[in-house]
Amino acid sequence: EKVKIINSWDLFLCPSRYEPQGQVDLEAMACGVVPAVGLGGLREKVVDGFNGIWINPYDIKETAEKIYQFYKGKYKNENVDNLRKNCRESVLKIWDWEKRADAHKEIYTYLLDGRVDEIGKDLEDLLLPKIEI
Repeated sequence: EKVKIINSWDLFLCPSRYEPQGQVDLEAMACGVVPAVGLGGLREKVVDGFNGIWINPYDIKETAEKIYQFYKGKYKNENVDNLRKNCRESVLKIWDWEKRADAHKEIYTYLLDGRVDEIGKDLEDLLLPKIEI
């Protein structure tokens, strides 16, 4: 039922001013629904003009203009259908539950083995994988 509802959306607007690591944006993206996200952890999953839209939750005119561009069929010279495709592919490639579980398991292995000083940059890469454009 939830997936059916999300699939009926054109755009997922989430103008949060603070959101450490939401889940609903990933759910929308998995359905190919383009997210328009505010600040915080949501921007770690969305590349503006590739798999979503960055908005400023403090600037309603700018947000409205970006949504208008989206509904005209293009955003940042990218076809909206490509944004939708990139949403889904990003989630399947990077935010897959098994991959996320494996990343957390690896972090705990570092900690349990007493290799905390070895985590460094690896920790960031494990928790915040980079989206390749």
